[in-house]
Amino acid sequence: MEYSTPDIDQIEQHEDLRFGEECGVVAVVGDEAAVRVRRGLGALQHRGQESAGIGAFDEATGLLIPHADMGLVPQVLTDEVIDRMSGARSMIGHVRYGTSDKSVVANAQPITMEHEGYAISNATNGNLINSEWLRQNTTLRSEATSDTGLQTAFLLERRARHKSWIETLQKELPYLQGAFSNVMLTEEGETIGFRGEHGIRPLCLGRFGENGWGLSSETVGLDLMGMEFVREIAPGEIIRLGSDGSVNSFFYGEPRREQPCVFEQVYFARPDSYTRGKRIRAVREESGRMVARRLQQKGIVVDAVVPVFDSGFPAAKGAAQELEVPTVEAITTSHYTGRTFIQPGQNERVAKINGKHNFTPDEVIDKEVVFVDDSTVRSNTGRRIAAGLRDAGARRIHHGNASPPIVDTCDLGVDLPTTADLPAAAWRDQGHDSIEHNMAELMGSDTVTFLTVDDLAEAVGETTENFCHHCLGGKHPILDEQEQFPIKERPLDGPPKISIFASGSGTNAEEIMRRVAEGDLEAQVHDIISNKPDAYVLQRANAFDVPSHVFSSKGILRDPERRYEYNRALADHIEQNLPDALVLAGWMVVFDDEFLRRMQELEIPVINIHPALLSPKAEATVSTSRGAMPVIRGAHAIEDAYQQNVPVSGVTIHQILPDMPFDTGPILYKEEVRRRSSETLEQWTARIHQAEYRALPTALKRAAHVMKHNIDISKGTYPW
Repeated sequence: MEYSTPDIDQIEQHEDLRFGEECGVVAVVGDEAAVRVRRGLGALQHRGQESAGIGAFDEATGLLIPHADMGLVPQVLTDEVIDRMSGARSMIGHVRYGTSDKSVVANAQPITMEHEGYAISNATNGNLINSEWLRQNTTLRSEATSDTGLQTAFLLERRARHKSWIETLQKELPYLQGAFSNVMLTEEGETIGFRGEHGIRPLCLGRFGENGWGLSSETVGLDLMGMEFVREIAPGEIIRLGSDGSVNSFFYGEPRREQPCVFEQVYFARPDSYTRGKRIRAVREESGRMVARRLQQKGIVVDAVVPVFDSGFPAAKGAAQELEVPTVEAITTSHYTGRTFIQPGQNERVAKINGKHNFTPDEVIDKEVVFVDDSTVRSNTGRRIAAGLRDAGARRIHHGNASPPIVDTCDLGVDLPTTADLPAAAWRDQGHDSIEHNMAELMGSDTVTFLTVDDLAEAVGETTENFCHHCLGGKHPILDEQEQFPIKERPLDGPPKISIFASGSGTNAEEIMRRVAEGDLEAQVHDIISNKPDAYVLQRANAFDVPSHVFSSKGILRDPERRYEYNRALADHIEQNLPDALVLAGWMVVFDDEFLRRMQELEIPVINIHPALLSPKAEATVSTSRGAMPVIRGAHAIEDAYQQNVPVSGVTIHQILPDMPFDTGPILYKEEVRRRSSETLEQWTARIHQAEYRALPTALKRAAHVMKHNIDISKGTYPW
C-alpha cells in the first residue's frame, strides 16, 4: 500500500475525520438496580459522552422500559428517571460515543425492539464488519442507523426459529462478525451478556450481597456499583444472570485465541480498572519505563519529565522513575473540554485541543525535557504541546509515546477511517527509526520516541499474539488468516464422555451429574472413580445411575513401587474405556508423569479443580483485583486461606500436565471470592464451595465446546 506525505493543514481542516466508537455497558440484577446502573455508567463516562441510556424489565407488566437521550449520564439519568424505574430489579445501561454523522437520539442505546411476541433491549460496545451482509439478510428495520440497531433487528427476527433466547444467541451470534460485548434484556426478564469470539472488547462479572449480580465493560463500573469483581467473561461466552441469583454460562462460535484491543490498556480504560490480571495504571507506568529505556538507548539525557494529563500521567510517572529525574507539571489540562480522542469532527477536536492545555514556564525555562503521552494519533496534540513548551522556554523538547505509532485503520470499534488521518502511516514501510525522525519534524519536537510493538507487549506482560494490534501494524484478528489449533486424531462421536475422579463426598461430582441430567451441560458422565471404598461420592453416582469403580490407594502412598503399579492400573482402565476427559473433583492422589504422558497420547485432558487462586506456573504470588496474593496450594487451601486472612481467594480450574510442579498448569477458569471480615471458617468454606459449583461446570462447558470443534486440548497448548 502506498502512502503520501501527510498535509498538516488538511489534517487540521478536514471536517469529517472520525476517531472511534468506544462505548461502555453495564447490567444489574438485584436490589437498587437503577441506582447501581447510574453509578456504573458514571464510572464509565470516559468511554463515551455523546449519549446515555438504560433499559429496565418491569416484572409487574412484563414490559421492557427504555430511556435514552443525548448528553452525559447526570443529564440523561436524572433523579426523576431513576425514581420512575426504581422498582425494576433487572436493568442494563450504556454510554456511547458515535461518529459525527450518527450523533442522533435514535442511536442512543439501549436499542429496544419487539417482533412477533418477542422483545429485547440491547446495548453494545464495539463494531461489526459485516453490516452490509446483515442488512441484506434482515427484513426488520430499526430507527437506529448504528450497528446495534441492525444487530438488534437481526437477532429479534431470528428468535422464532429457536427454542429460547440462549439457543438463538448460540446459533445466530456466529453470523455477527466483528468486535463486540453486549448486555441485553428479553421479554422473559432474562438479563444476558455476551462477548465476541475473539474477545476484543471487554466485559467482566461482579456480585453484591447474596444474590445480586452485574456486568460491566470495566471493573471500575463494578466498583462504583458496589460489587466485588468475580472474573472476566471469556471470548465466545454467553452469560445469563437470573433474578433468583443464579448465574449460567454457554458458549458459541469458533474457538479463538483471546485478543483484546491493546488500546484498552494504552488509552481507553480508566487507570484504576483491572484487566487480564493487571491494574491498568501499573501497565501504563511500565510503558513509561520502557519509553525511558528507549531514550537512554538513544543517549538522550533530560532534566525533567513533563506529564500530559490525564491519560499520559502514569506513563510519565514510570518514565521519571526510570530516568531518576523529577516530573514537572508544566502543562495544565482543562477538564471541561472532554477527551479529544472521542470528539466527533476534526474542527471541533482541534478547537478543543487549542483550549485544553495551558503552559507554565517556571520549571522548564532553559531545560531539556521530555513530555510523555499515552499515544500519538493525528499529531494535533503533540504539535500543540511541543510548540507550547518551546514558547514557555524549554531548551530542547523530546516527545515520548507510551505506545507504538498508529499506522493503520480500525474497523473493530475504534474508528480510524483513512490512513490520511494517520501521519505515521506514510512511513510505515520505512521502519521505526524513519517514523520517529519524520514525526519529530512534523510535530516540531527535537526527537520523537515510540515504543515498538514488542516493547508494548513486554509492558503489558503478554506476547504480541495475545492482543489485537492491527492499528499498530499487526494482523487483522478476523479478516486475516486464523490460527489453527492441534486437531484430534480421535474425534468425538457425540457429547464428550467425562470420567470423574473423587476421593470424598463428591458434591462437585454431583453438580456435574445434575447439570448433565438436566441438559445444561452437554456431556456424558462416563463413570466415577474413587480411591476410597467408603467415599460418599459412590452413593451419589448410584443415585444418578452412573457406573463407578474403586481403585483403593490404601497403603500405596509411601511405597514407590506400589504407587507406580497403581498409576499403571488406572491408566490401563482408562485406555480400555476411553473417556474424552478426566475431571478431578476432590481427587487426593497425585498422578505421576508417566500416567499424564499416557493421557496425552490418548488425547485425554486431565482437568482439576482447586479451591484457591493458582498461577499457571510455580510463582509464589498471583495477581488479583485486590493486589498480589500468595498462591495457596495443597489439600487444605480453603482453611489455609482463612488462617492467612487473605483479602481474596477463590477457585481455579486448570489442566494437569507432565513435568510440571504440583498445582500448576494452564488455567481454564478462575473466579475470585472476597473475604468478609466477620465470617466464620464455615461461612467462608460454604462460599468457596458455591463458587466451585459455578466454576467447574462452566469450565467443562468451555472445554466441551472446544473439543466439539475437534481440537486436541490434552497437550496444554490451547490458549484458554
